[in-house]
Amino acid sequence: MLRFLAVGLFVVLFPAVQSSHLRAQTPAATCTFHGQIFDSAGAVITRAFVMVHSERWAENGQRIPLDQNGEFKVQLKPGLYDFFVASVGFIPYAKKIDLRSCKPTGLKVKMKVDLEHLED
Repeated sequence: MLRFLAVGLFVVLFPAVQSSHLRAQTPAATCTFHGQIFDSAGAVITRAFVMVHSERWAENGQRIPLDQNGEFKVQLKPGLYDFFVASVGFIPYAKKIDLRSCKPTGLKVKMKVDLEHLED
């Protein structure tokens, strides 16, 4: 009889312990990635094409809007991302972003003028 009660308690309590254990290990749903785009003189760039790409998540090719201060802020799932910035007259910028730990990540991007393609 005691064995039957022990098995019954295990069957009742194990799912509760297991589900609370899984909740504790589940990563945050989204991570904060923010930053600002500016030129080498420190002037903000507000007209740039900014995007993130991840092969793992649905955010493939997600474009990130810039505000009037050249700043962006986006929520992304934990993971590795490729970050791209392009603007007319500047050399494109690319960087790998690691959001696996889901710590808020900030980035200040200094775009360099594309002297090679400036018209005379």
